Amino acid sequence: MAFNGPWPQWRTALDWDSGPQVQPGEWTIDCRINISWGSDDYCGNNPAHFSSTDLGYQRTWWPSSRSYTYNEGPLRDGRRYHDDEKGEFCVYGWDGVFRIGGPAHRPLA
Repeated sequence: MAFNGPWPQWRTALDWDSGPQVQPGEWTIDCRINISWGSDDYCGNNPAHFSSTDLGYQRTWWPSSRSYTYNEGPLRDGRRYHDDEKGEFCVYGWDGVFRIGGPAHRPLA
């Protein structure tokens, strides 16, 4: 996570440790506004598109290891923000879709 002025920008990776090939499905990175007295508000929804991972390609980046994807809109004030990542994937040789949700939470500012 980084900022370019008021624009949050992301670069994220999925790592494969072992096992069968993994094919990521829908994945999102949500920009969220920290609210101490209630549910956090949204400040952007950003899709990520990963390639499959396996022994030959153990890390997949979005958008790449050298570039960023930008939030859909600028942040307009000095409040605190964080991002929530969530997604799903299929594992070759297994039935069903596995989901990572909950979400993976990282503070931004």
